Amino acid sequence: MNLFKRLLHSLYSPESIAKLRFTGVGSAILYVFLLMLLSTLPSAIMLGQSFSSAVSGFEESMKDNLPSFKLENGVLQSPEKKPVVTEGDGFYFIFDPHDQISQDKTREYDDVISFDSDRAVVRSNGSEDAVTYTSLGADNLTKEDLLSALQSFDGMLPILLPVLYVISYILIAGAAFTGVSLLAVIGLGMKNSLRRRLQYKQLWVMSIYSITLPVAFFTVMSLLKTSVPFSFFIFTGVSMIMLYLSIKEVPQQK
Repeated sequence: MNLFKRLLHSLYSPESIAKLRFTGVGSAILYVFLLMLLSTLPSAIMLGQSFSSAVSGFEESMKDNLPSFKLENGVLQSPEKKPVVTEGDGFYFIFDPHDQISQDKTREYDDVISFDSDRAVVRSNGSEDAVTYTSLGADNLTKEDLLSALQSFDGMLPILLPVLYVISYILIAGAAFTGVSLLAVIGLGMKNSLRRRLQYKQLWVMSIYSITLPVAFFTVMSLLKTSVPFSFFIFTGVSMIMLYLSIKEVPQQK
């Protein structure tokens, strides 16, 4: 049975998972990498596209809406005498080099970045972060320097995003192997209570295929951008149920 057939049958058939206990460890490991690739790649592509669009949109907005300025010794200076407030796609930009807009007024915006005299304040989804220009190493900077840096960063994204994905993919695959190993330990108790003759290696292989259904479910939820409460407990519970049902399909020892 090839990898994709195993994936399909593991979604609904404990009997097939039980038969796959004789699969070689190397083939099972390859299956984990394939499963993690299929579960993370679509959302990674969507996230990469969104991030790239956000950077490009931010660059264009800065170019069109941000007045001329320069930073000297960490202090924002501009010939603009009044605050400038602009909005794009629900995100607000406040340019206030003379601190004429109070912080309480800034907090009235749900998603905003405010450029004050000595710091930038970012507020999004109820959280607020403030950084001084000096801490960013921007003691001396002009609008042209900022736009040039954004353009350079935008040009690096086709290289940077795949590298970040590979790193995160390796970490996720490592976490999957750890979870499978723990699930197989739980399977030792299951096989004893059900009186099934199974080795740990076989339980480990069966555990790999038992996580297919919850991985597929949460992948779909991620693509639909739908949050699932108690996701860890749901994932663990479904995996354990699939493993238990698969162990039951193994012929009982005499």
